[in-house]
Amino acid sequence: MKRRILSLMLALYAALPFKAAYASEKPVIIISDEFSSYAENCTETRYIKSISGVDTRVLSDGGNKVLFSRAFDAPAILRAAFSCGNENLLAVSAGIKVSGDGVSGKLFNITFGSKKLAMLRMDSDGSVKLFDGKRICGVPKADYRRFTVILNFKAQEFDVYVDGKCEARGWRLPKDGGYANPTAVDFSVDYNEKEADIYLDDFRIYAASASDASFVSFPSEKINDEVLPFEETKVIDESVKILYDEEFKNGIQNVTKSVKGGAVGFKKDADGNGTLSFFADKNTPGGSYIDITCEKIAEMQRYVLDTSIKINELSGDAALGIADAKTNGAPWRRGYSLSASGKLTSYASGGTAGEIPFGEWVRFSCIYDISAGKADVYINGVYASTNSIPTDYMPTVFRFDLINGSGVHDTQINYIRIYSGNKLCGDGVFEDGAPIAPKTDEDIKNLPTVMDPADKLKDALEGKIVLMPSNSTFCINGEKTKAGEELKPFSANGVIMIPQKLFELFSKETVLFDSESGKIAIGTRAELFRGEKRALSGGREIMLSAPPEEKNGILYFPLRSVFESIMGKHVLWDNRGFAVISGEALKAESDYHYLDRYVTWKPMDLIYRYMQFENPNGKEIIAAVKENFPNNVHPRILYTESDINYILDMTDKDAEWKKAYEKQLEAARTSYYRAYKGNYAATADSSKQAAAGTFCNDILNLAAGYLLTGDTKYAERGVEAMKEFAAWDSLACSTSNLITGYWATGMGVGFDAFYNYMASSKQGVSDMKYLKERIRALAYADHIAAYSGGGELHYITMQDNFIGVTGGGMLSLTLALCDEEDMEVQSAYIAENLIKTAEIETSLFFPNGGYYESISYADYLFTYFEIGLQALFNCCKTDYALGSAPGFADAGDFFTYAQSAENCFSFHDCKPGYYGSTVREFMGYRYGRGNAAAMAELHYKLIGEERSLRELFFAGKSAEGTTENAPLDYYFKGAEVGTFANTRTGGAPVMAGFHGGYTGIPHSMLDLGQFSFESDATLWACDLGSDSYSLPSYFSTQGYRIYRKRTEGKNCVVINPSEDTENYYGQKIGAFAGLTKFESGNGGAVAAYDLSEAYERDAVSYERGYMLADGRTTFTVRDEIKLRKESEIYWFMHTPADIEILSGNEARLVSKDKTRSLTVKVLCSAPGFKLMQMAAEPLADSPRVEGQADNEGYTKLALHIPKASGNVNITVKLIPDEYKDRASGIKDEPISKWRPEAEMPARIPTLTSLKLDGKDIDGFFESRCVYREKIYRGETSVPYIEAHSDNAEIYVKQAKKPGDTAVITLKGNDGGIQNCFVTFEATNERKITVTDELFNVLPKAGAEGELLTPVSAEGETTPEPQNGADKAIDGDLNTKYAQRGIGVWYEFDLGKISDIDGVCIAFADGDKRENYVDLLYSEDGENYKRVWSGASNGKTAGYETLKIPGRMRYIRIIGNGNSTSVWNSISEVRAVAKGDAKQ
Repeated sequence: MKRRILSLMLALYAALPFKAAYASEKPVIIISDEFSSYAENCTETRYIKSISGVDTRVLSDGGNKVLFSRAFDAPAILRAAFSCGNENLLAVSAGIKVSGDGVSGKLFNITFGSKKLAMLRMDSDGSVKLFDGKRICGVPKADYRRFTVILNFKAQEFDVYVDGKCEARGWRLPKDGGYANPTAVDFSVDYNEKEADIYLDDFRIYAASASDASFVSFPSEKINDEVLPFEETKVIDESVKILYDEEFKNGIQNVTKSVKGGAVGFKKDADGNGTLSFFADKNTPGGSYIDITCEKIAEMQRYVLDTSIKINELSGDAALGIADAKTNGAPWRRGYSLSASGKLTSYASGGTAGEIPFGEWVRFSCIYDISAGKADVYINGVYASTNSIPTDYMPTVFRFDLINGSGVHDTQINYIRIYSGNKLCGDGVFEDGAPIAPKTDEDIKNLPTVMDPADKLKDALEGKIVLMPSNSTFCINGEKTKAGEELKPFSANGVIMIPQKLFELFSKETVLFDSESGKIAIGTRAELFRGEKRALSGGREIMLSAPPEEKNGILYFPLRSVFESIMGKHVLWDNRGFAVISGEALKAESDYHYLDRYVTWKPMDLIYRYMQFENPNGKEIIAAVKENFPNNVHPRILYTESDINYILDMTDKDAEWKKAYEKQLEAARTSYYRAYKGNYAATADSSKQAAAGTFCNDILNLAAGYLLTGDTKYAERGVEAMKEFAAWDSLACSTSNLITGYWATGMGVGFDAFYNYMASSKQGVSDMKYLKERIRALAYADHIAAYSGGGELHYITMQDNFIGVTGGGMLSLTLALCDEEDMEVQSAYIAENLIKTAEIETSLFFPNGGYYESISYADYLFTYFEIGLQALFNCCKTDYALGSAPGFADAGDFFTYAQSAENCFSFHDCKPGYYGSTVREFMGYRYGRGNAAAMAELHYKLIGEERSLRELFFAGKSAEGTTENAPLDYYFKGAEVGTFANTRTGGAPVMAGFHGGYTGIPHSMLDLGQFSFESDATLWACDLGSDSYSLPSYFSTQGYRIYRKRTEGKNCVVINPSEDTENYYGQKIGAFAGLTKFESGNGGAVAAYDLSEAYERDAVSYERGYMLADGRTTFTVRDEIKLRKESEIYWFMHTPADIEILSGNEARLVSKDKTRSLTVKVLCSAPGFKLMQMAAEPLADSPRVEGQADNEGYTKLALHIPKASGNVNITVKLIPDEYKDRASGIKDEPISKWRPEAEMPARIPTLTSLKLDGKDIDGFFESRCVYREKIYRGETSVPYIEAHSDNAEIYVKQAKKPGDTAVITLKGNDGGIQNCFVTFEATNERKITVTDELFNVLPKAGAEGELLTPVSAEGETTPEPQNGADKAIDGDLNTKYAQRGIGVWYEFDLGKISDIDGVCIAFADGDKRENYVDLLYSEDGENYKRVWSGASNGKTAGYETLKIPGRMRYIRIIGNGNSTSVWNSISEVRAVAKGDAKQ
């Protein structure tokens, strides 16, 4: 490698990078550094400075000196500052190499004044791309590659050379301009939860006005052979360093202030503490500010800005600007603005970043992570929002602004502090320059909590009386009381009636009641009359909302009337079920509480939580556990001992339970075969979510296997897995809070289930001790930090599915460990707060069980939340009123009425499909919702699937229920989802779904007005569902560029799709679509939404209506739009069916199997419209996001209006063809005139029997309409169908061949029609039966006796063609047949029935790992005996012999993975001929 004077012709050095038109002068060398002149391990160089990263130094790489830096917990950034004068052409060149998995970063990231441009980017997909995404080469990992970037400032373009080859020539710089006079260049690699390294060699910057014939002579560098000592970084120093601290104790002289209206001064608070004060009123409009400067953060990637603010008054247009930041002479990085409404707005996004209450000291904190491009806002230690910030901008000046025009601005700041790190420190209290943090149990006992702050609750209740009729509680002077019978209110016709004694208690007035005359005197205030609304008060007659009445000797008054009209009070009714009586008017909260992503402790919310729930303290929770499970009795989380006995008893009695039991044990065996030891302890943070999910699922299976059978192999494997995951260094909360949920569920269920196993041995006791230590260090420590106001577990106040997943998991974990003596104090603190966190989740189902994020996310959260709640019931014999939250116990109805037995109604980020969650059975058991459990059982019969063991367990303990009289039309307020159906108890209903509500909320899509429609078990109008969450900016505003998230990817209208496509995505973000109509009748139903706000850019008004009509057989969608201007309009409907356009206003949809069809009729008031079929892909002018789903198998029916104006009405009617004879014509009728049909529709006929070739079909149920039958390999015909009905004539269209669908049409005696379908699915499987005759033998190394070679081999899959089935019988131990998965089969045919003494199997790498297999024998290839199940010896790569005699022709091996992975690799298989093997 060179280390001498270089005199190279520039044409050779850079492959003629400059254009010939500029030939004349020699280049000017600005920087040239080969790094030879530095001592090895020298940490400073002349030109390049380390901005971020560790171990930055010069080192020898293959005998060549290079500059090295490592990304470790933060990116590695190397920066060279320079000046190039007025040169027009500039070359920047370097040899570069990187190392690490999935390396990403920025190369040649050049600073141009106030902006930066990364000329090259390394992507984790292994490519190097230009700033605009053009790929130019692969990431330089194995060897150095020389990159040269040539900038032509005059032409505003550049060239890129890689190893002398031009990969981009004359490439335009971005259009925003200003790319001249560069001052610095950065080279960086990102830290993506994995370490990554960057190496730089031969770094040069040179310039010339022309160059094509020039020579470049670089100065020689003397080689330095010195080697300096150096110790590599092993652990990141996470100690907190104070970078700036101003407490204004003695004045404000340490800040820079500018007074431009108003006053900036020093002021002491009530306690005598010094503060900085801002003041301005309408007479002194303010534009003043203060700046603080902290040069220490100029090159820091992570730091915290912490301050304490008190807003005495902000009114009118007054506002407080917070944390605008800049570097001197550079533009601002905008921060936040606090307005008179108390809303904190992010300048970057324009969205709400949080809320700050007035009249009290509030801690505002912002955690900046420059490399991640984000700033996390905390208010009083509670996470509020994340906002984007530039990744290349390092400000050192922070500004706080007094903003006022004509209002009043009166604010104070107690301190401003900046410290290092990416975590919030405690409660902001510092001592001797370091944050105070709890360390002992005593510290924890005295810790504050961010949940339901007591001071705010006290303020919320002060001077108020609260009554919650639903649980008969009331509150006076802040004390909650349970009402006795004589104090209980009741509701009549929407009026709350309160008893006399309660009124007297509330009003402090004496009531005199003459029972004979009916006269009632309320002190001297009023005279009322029993049974009359008329009353006299203050000399005038008033009317009450309801008359006083006497029931069972108790006199009752209408609450609102007597307090407002007679007592002069204000009464506010909160729809969650309580009334607040106060002396001043109160603000009602929105029913859509989830609009605040994080709970902000609004007064009405605090009152609700105080009144609705029991709010136990931690000691009470642990006392309950100890009372119910004394002396550390386990199990109690997944199942109790009593539960297990119940399950085993039912399994002995009932065939359905027996099947579910066997299925559960099969899952346990599958999880048992997964190898854990040594495979997961070092999991990277980026992979922990997937790993923890697998771990959780396996522990649930292993725990069930151990508890149900007592087989210690399951406990042994479970403890092994727990120890592996307990060895993690962190739960990577910043990567995802969900990791903690999976991890905690697994640890909690496992610790409980395997407790007795561990307690029975010395090793087990040691394991238990280790697990507790790690749980304290990880999940417990993270939660203590979060609840006391720090850390990165934001989920604790998050109003979405995270609480269900992570809070549910932590409930299981805490209840499993809380009575361990060394865990009690921490468990008490965490458990108390977890209950308060869980209150947030149960309140999200308000008011009637719907969930705003979609049914798939309801299913997801309940997967873990149900386990936690069941554990709470088990351990404490109560849920502390968590389930009393309005709507929560009805959550099971969402799974009944928001889906058919085939499909859910998919909206927002929902994944299509059917969701058979345990929630309905759980609600039937724990909350008495027996009808929900009954509907769940019916759904399983309709789809022909078996219930899980846990579903059967809950159903067995459920309250009695019925499926009769299930409502055909249902609307979930809050979730804003409705469905219509012609039946809720049939297997192929006519069903429509529709959706309104909000955009811009968690997991939302721009789908307001979305609809779906199905009939005959076919989804004609469908939602495509979510796309990959790994797509760029999926959950940010930019995520709406993705087709499936845009309005055009929905069954919606799109207006002017070519306008502002980069910033407008079809509907307004943050818009609300409210329900304007919902009416149900016997023969149909109608509903409508006001979509005006969603389309306000293009429409003055917009209403969309939905109608189920014609005896509940057809579905109509109508749009009434008033346009702002001449516009282009598209109407879209996505479908998996084939589309045929029949005419200008009619189309036909046909199912893929050609057995079902639907007619679409269209009316449109706008001229020039066209009905067409379009691909399910972005429109021509719409963004196309790389990697998004291609939507194969879907297309869309579209109506296009090129030019529309004024009022546009579009009516589309969907008519299933089996009902077309009875369907009325399409009408141009306004939505305002729609009424549901009153006539009772014809009864839906049902089957009484269904036979295939004379035998009853499996899973027959009279209302089931869809059956799927397998046709096995070798079968060329399909069974003959016979069907019978007691209430219909039957017509059968028989299937002709495998793959066909038979159609059974039932025409009812009273006119009803129903189709049923039997699909004969062709498979490559053989139909086999398996019985167990297991031998207890161990594999023996080596092969003995005469070996019989199979004549053929096959398997379930061939994932690697080069490693196919033939490799297992080719006689070569160096080849293999490999399959991936648990339960995959291999089959070997001996060619004839043979008597054998055993089988020899050789496994690839059999000397390095155990392989888990089942061995089966068969004579005929149909009937098999499982003769062995176990593991190979793991000590030989040659044959292992299993001495298991038998008579057989076929050897089948079931692969269940190995001790290092789920791959199964068999080198050779032989049978041992009978009589020749040694015994």
